[in-house]
This record gives sequence, C-alpha cells and structure tokens, in this order.
Amino acid sequence: MSQSETLQSTSLMSGLIDIYVDPKKALSAADEQSGWTMLPLALVLMVPAVMVAYYFQTVDFNWFIDQMAAASPEEFPEEAIEFLSPTVMMTTGVIGATISGLVGVVLNGLYLHFLAKITTTDSRKYGAWFRLAVWAAMPAAIIGVLAALLNYMLAGTNQVGLDDLAFYSVNSLFTHIPMGQPGASVMNALTPFTLWTVALTGMGLHLWTGRTMGKSLILAAIPAIIVYSVWSVVSFG
Repeated sequence: MSQSETLQSTSLMSGLIDIYVDPKKALSAADEQSGWTMLPLALVLMVPAVMVAYYFQTVDFNWFIDQMAAASPEEFPEEAIEFLSPTVMMTTGVIGATISGLVGVVLNGLYLHFLAKITTTDSRKYGAWFRLAVWAAMPAAIIGVLAALLNYMLAGTNQVGLDDLAFYSVNSLFTHIPMGQPGASVMNALTPFTLWTVALTGMGLHLWTGRTMGKSLILAAIPAIIVYSVWSVVSFG
C-alpha cells in the first residue's frame, strides 16, 4: 500500500473523529475498509436534510415567503405562493438537499475513478473512489451545516434567510450580493468548506496513489474550478 507508513484509524467511530483532527489516519483506513461507507454517507445526506427540516418548521414563514417573492418575483408569482406552506417547502427542501448531496459525491467519485483509470494502473473499483468522495464531503456536510444551525439558533429571531445561515460564505463575508441578484447563488455556495473538501480529496489521492501532495491537490481542485468558473460566467453573464 502506498500509505503503509501512515498510521490508521482503528475503528469507524475513531475515523469519524480523525477526519477532522487527523485526516491522514481516517483516509488511510478508509482505503482498506470497504465497509466504511454507509454511515459516513448517511451523515453526509441526513445532517443537511435535518437542518432544512428544522429551518422550515421554525422560520417565520410569512416573512420568508415575502423575502423570496421580493428577491425572485418571476419564480414566486402570487398564484404559486398560495400553494406554498412550511410542509411543502420542508419536503422539497429535504429532497433537494438529499439529492444534491448524493449527486455531489457520486460525481466526485466518478471523476476520481476516471482519473485513476487514465493516469495510473490503479486497480481500485468505483466503490473505493466513491468512499473517498464521501469522506471528503463530511466537513462541509456536517461541520458547515452545524455551524449554520448554531448561527440560526443564536440569531435571536426566526426571521433569518437561507442565504444568511452560512455566515462563512464568500457572499456573507465579502461580496454582499443581495438575494436574487446575479452572482448571489455562486458566492453563497463558495465557502471555506469548499477548500476543505478539495484538501481532503487531494490528501486521499496522495495517500492512495503515491502522487505528490501538490499534484494531488491540483487534480482534486479541477472539478471545483470548472464548476465555479462556469457557474460564475452564467451567473454574472
């Protein structure tokens, strides 16, 4: 193994801690433990879904709808607003968060699998690279979401917009583009956790394939660079 010199997490539960404090241990162990997929995947998908459900059950819904309608009147005409309710928004939000989270790790896993096939003689199957994508997604899906939840709970009001939950986004910290304006969505999506995911993916590539850390980070960053570049061009015109 290319990571034979690296200490490994001794159990799945220790790996769930190590991914934040000593990720080399968690990623090295995950390479050999094919069963270390379902629990991390469940956390990556369920934590954001629970956050969305809690938000729509507690937010001032009339205020929320007014804000959304003002920001995007073409998406929220009066006839459509009549059919919206906390339950409807919660259901669509939970489904959307779950699907987007799953699609993200599936596509990242496919990219890593394809990369391994065309650039190395690596024999790992897709499931291994999917597992790496899941583990790399954990900080954004768990720490990022819990930070947003804490921000909401400490706000002292239930009139907090979805975009304002992620106080650590580029938009919240720097650009301050109003909701509904061009570029707001991409700037809200770009956070330090994007870089954390790339860093963990690069570290996994480094440990699993023996590439240099620098090359691994560059390869890991390519999908994010493409996605955010295209998204920015489309958003800003």
